[in-house]
Amino acid sequence: MSSGSWRPFVYREFYDVPRLVAVSLENGDTIIMDCSFDPELDDYPNAYRVYVCSQFDSGSQESWTTSTISGRFIGTIKVEEISFDPTKRALLNLSTTALAALITGHLGSR
Repeated sequence: MSSGSWRPFVYREFYDVPRLVAVSLENGDTIIMDCSFDPELDDYPNAYRVYVCSQFDSGSQESWTTSTISGRFIGTIKVEEISFDPTKRALLNLSTTALAALITGHLGSR
């Protein structure tokens, strides 16, 4: 993965940062990062649960609600370890060390 791998993403929740994020990889898979509100914590968790989905349609509500069920869990990453563009609503850097390791591990397990 090259340095500066900034990719566009779509999201469904936002509180300080995007909380449910989908970003497409070059191989056609979609990485889902879920850090949705946790009623048991009465707060947002401090880490994303990261999944990979081979079929994801960002325009479909069903894809958003079932992606963490149908996707394959590949790990967690702390929210502060993700690099977003200054608006935190358009681009994220896939070469962030922890995220790159998760993605590389996923690609290597295929």
